[in-house]
Amino acid sequence: MHKVVCKTHPDRPAEKYCAICGSDFCKECLVQMENEMVCVECAKTKKAPGWSKFSKEWKQLPKFRLLYSTMFKLLEKGFWTLFGTYALGTAIQFIIIFGVFFIAGGGELLQKMIASANTPDDKLVNEMIQFFKNSLSIFLTGGFVYFLSVYWTMATTLIAIDSVDKDKNTPFGSILLQGTIKMVPAMIIGILYIALVCLGFVMLIIPGILFGVWYLFVFSSIILENTHFVEAFKRSRKLTKGFFWAINGRYGWFVVVAWLWMIAIGLIGKIPIVGPIVSQAGNILVGLLGLIFYYLIYQKLCDINGAPGERKPEDDAMPKIETSILTKTMFKGGAVILIAAIISATAYFTVTFGWSYIKLAQLSSRSKDMAAATEQFSKVYDITLLKRALGSGNIYVKKAAIERLSEIGDPKLAPIFVKMFDREKDIQMKSSIIIALCRVGDSTSVPKIREALKHPNPVIRISAAQALGEKSDLASLEYIVQMLNDSDETVRVAACEALRKFNNSTVVAPLRGALKDPSPNVRIAALSALCKIGGVKFIGPSMELLADPDPEVRDSARIQVKRQMCELTMDKILYEIRMGEKLVKIELLAIVGDAGEKSAMNSVVTCLYEKDTDLRLAAIDALNKIGDKRILSSLKPMLKREKNKKVKEALAELISNLSKPAKGAQGAQRAQRAPNTPKKAAAR
Repeated sequence: MHKVVCKTHPDRPAEKYCAICGSDFCKECLVQMENEMVCVECAKTKKAPGWSKFSKEWKQLPKFRLLYSTMFKLLEKGFWTLFGTYALGTAIQFIIIFGVFFIAGGGELLQKMIASANTPDDKLVNEMIQFFKNSLSIFLTGGFVYFLSVYWTMATTLIAIDSVDKDKNTPFGSILLQGTIKMVPAMIIGILYIALVCLGFVMLIIPGILFGVWYLFVFSSIILENTHFVEAFKRSRKLTKGFFWAINGRYGWFVVVAWLWMIAIGLIGKIPIVGPIVSQAGNILVGLLGLIFYYLIYQKLCDINGAPGERKPEDDAMPKIETSILTKTMFKGGAVILIAAIISATAYFTVTFGWSYIKLAQLSSRSKDMAAATEQFSKVYDITLLKRALGSGNIYVKKAAIERLSEIGDPKLAPIFVKMFDREKDIQMKSSIIIALCRVGDSTSVPKIREALKHPNPVIRISAAQALGEKSDLASLEYIVQMLNDSDETVRVAACEALRKFNNSTVVAPLRGALKDPSPNVRIAALSALCKIGGVKFIGPSMELLADPDPEVRDSARIQVKRQMCELTMDKILYEIRMGEKLVKIELLAIVGDAGEKSAMNSVVTCLYEKDTDLRLAAIDALNKIGDKRILSSLKPMLKREKNKKVKEALAELISNLSKPAKGAQGAQRAQRAPNTPKKAAAR
C-alpha cells in the first residue's frame, strides 16, 4: 500500500492535508487557523480556508463520466441478474397496490377512474376520497406491506449488484433469500433515516440536506457490511466525511441525465400499444441504474476510507444458509406486520370515533331547529359521520343527516334506510326516510317504497307516492293510480303530482278521471298535472272546469286557460264562447276581454243576442275591454230595441266609451282649438 508522506519532510508520514492548498503535511508543518489545519506557508500568506479544502476529496472521488461508464459496464456484466431482480421487486409492488385496492372493494371505482381518466369530475373525486376514508385500515396495512416490498427490492438488488461486481456468482435464489433476511433491518434503518432527514428539514432545512448526504449509505452498510443500526450510521458518516460536495456534484449530474432519460421514455410511452410496455421497462431500467450508481459511489468511498472492521464473512451459497435464520426472520417480519396492522387499525378506529364524536357534538349543539341543522349538515361530506348522526337523539340532527345522505346518493346506503324505516316509530322521520330511500336506492329499493303505499298513516303514503314519482318507475304506475281512490284527500293530491312526474301518455286517463273527484284540491292537482304533461292539448278540460262549483277550481282553470290561449287554442275558445255552458261562456268572455283579443269580437257579439242577462252583460264588459269601434254601427240599433234596463244601461255606457276619441285624437283637437281662444276672449 502506498504510504502518504509529508510534502516538506518526505521521510515523515503525513498527518493531514492543508485546508488551503490541499497538500499533505506532517504534524510539525501544520498549524490551526479558523478551526482548520493549514500548512505553515499558507498560514504566513494569511490565506483563509475556502473551496480548496474540499478539492482533495473532489479529486479523490471519480468523475461522473467515469462513474457513468462504469455503471453501464456493470449493468452489461450481469444484465439479466440485475434487471430480473429489480423487475421482480417492482412487479411485487404493483401486485400489492392492486391487491389492496381490490381487497378494499375498489374494482368498480377503478373502472370509473379508467373510464373518466381524461375528464375527471368532482363527484368521482369525492367518491375516491370517501372510498379511501372508509378503507383506511386496509390501506394502512397494505401500505406497510408495500413499504416492506420496497426495502426488499432495494436489499435484493444491492446484494445482486455486489455479487456481479465482485464475481461471487451467487445463485438467484440465494440473492432473494438474503434480501428477505435483510428486508426488516433495511426497513427499520430506512424509517430512522427518513425521520432524521425530516427532523433536519423541520429544524432549519439545511440540517436536513446535511443529514441526507451524511447518512446516505446506511442502507449499503447494513445490507452489504452486516453492521448494526448505530454502526451503520457511524460508518456512513465516516464514508461521507469531507465528501459532501463531491457526492452532491456526482448526484447532480446523474439527476440531470436521468431526467433526460425520463423525458425520452415519456415520449416513447405515447406510442400506441408498444409504447406503454417499453415505457414501463424503461422506468424499471432507470430505477436500477440509480441503485447501481449509488453502489458505485459507496464502493469508491470504501476504497478511499478503507474497509470496515473485521467481521465474519457471509456464506453466499444457498445450501449453507441456515433455515432457522430465515424462519426466524420471516416470523419476525410477520409479527411486525401483524402488530403494525393491529396498531394502525386501533389508531384508525380510535381517531375516527373520537373525531366523529367531537364533530357530532358540535353539530348537535348548533342544531337548535331544522333550518340550523340543515345549514350545518350541508357542509358535511363525511359519510361515516353522517351515519353516526342517524343514531342521534336530536330529531333535527337525525333528519338533517337523512336529507344530507340522500343528497350524496350512495346506493350502499339503501339497506341502512330500509332498516331505519322498519325500526323508526316517528311518522315524520319515516316519511323522510322513504324520500331518502328513493334518492339513494336503485330498483331493489322499489318494493319497500311500494309497501309504504299501504301504510295506515297518510303521511307515509304521501311520501311513498312522491318517492315513486321521482323514480318514475313504470312498473309502479298501477300502484300510484290505485292511490287516486285513497280515502285521504292529501294522498290523492300527492298521487296526481306523482303521476305528473311520469310524463307519460298512460297517466292521462287516470288524471282525467281525477278531474271529477269530489275534492276541489284533487281536481286542481289533476288539472295542473294534465296541463304540465300536455300543455295546450288539454285546453278542453281547462275550459270545462270554468263551470266548476268551487271558486278555487274555477280560478285555477282560468289561470290555465290564460296560459294556454294562443293561435292553436283560439278556435276551441271561440267555439266554447258560442256553444258552451253559461258559466264557461262567462269565464271565457272575461278571459278574452282581459286579453283584448280582437279576433274574438264576432263570437262575443253573438252573446249579445242570448236571452240570459248575466251572459249579455259579460259580453258587453268584454267588448268594452276589447275597445273595437267597428261594432258601433251594430250597437246603436240594438240599444233602441233593448228593453232590459240593466242591459240597456250597459250598452249605452259601451257606446259612450267607444264613441270617445282616442287620447291622441283628443290632444290634436285641443291643439286645433287653442289658437281660437284669444280671439273669442277679445270679441267678448
